[in-house]
Amino acid sequence: MCPGIDCVGIITSVGSSAIKCGLDLGDRVAAISLNGCTAKYVKLKIEDVIKVPDDVDSAEAVIVLQTYVAAFQSLLTNVDGINRYSRKPLKDDKVLVVGPFGVFERAVVEVALYLGARKVYFSCIARDQPSYDTSIRMLGAKPLSMDPDDWSDELEGTIDIAIESSCLDRYEHSYRSLTEDGILIPTEMHDMDKNKDWLSGIEKGWVKTWAAMNPKCCPYDGVVECYLRDRKQFMVRNNLRN
Repeated sequence: MCPGIDCVGIITSVGSSAIKCGLDLGDRVAAISLNGCTAKYVKLKIEDVIKVPDDVDSAEAVIVLQTYVAAFQSLLTNVDGINRYSRKPLKDDKVLVVGPFGVFERAVVEVALYLGARKVYFSCIARDQPSYDTSIRMLGAKPLSMDPDDWSDELEGTIDIAIESSCLDRYEHSYRSLTEDGILIPTEMHDMDKNKDWLSGIEKGWVKTWAAMNPKCCPYDGVVECYLRDRKQFMVRNNLRN
């Protein structure tokens, strides 16, 4: 089986149904599929592809497929129906990002602001954390200390969406920052299983159980897991039509 879950390429063969949907030979399109995307040719369903604008580089389009789709899905974990695809589904929300200054976390900031978030806070977990403050400000977010004790009191009860990929304090401070209707989105929880130390394994098992049972906590497992669990949310034309 050929690997690869995302691709950008030129249509070389097309059916009549695809033409009716506005796709034709020579069009450059992007798609997410479960496998086969590293092959020279790949057969895709109409609902799985979307045209790539002429002014968008193919490498940028691939980044959107995984990194920015992941950011979008995590931010809108608790938003369903037509509101999920409205112009500003996060209007006036406050968002907290806790984690490294990685591509996913940066995408979360950009997508949150694009979707209408009023304020985005970023607690960057890094050894030289102060050096990232300028970059965080350039993204449009407010940098916070990597020590949650420095910002916990300030943000307590004010955050609508908290996305954390570090779990340094068992999500305690991020959870404390939530409003009454706020939601905590832990990411990278599957990485907890990679640690073989039995003592830390017990603690991490407790954290995973707590997250699974807490109604204000909705772990995000990534694009592939979402694709396997609910492929309909990747069907571009269905979502745009709804």
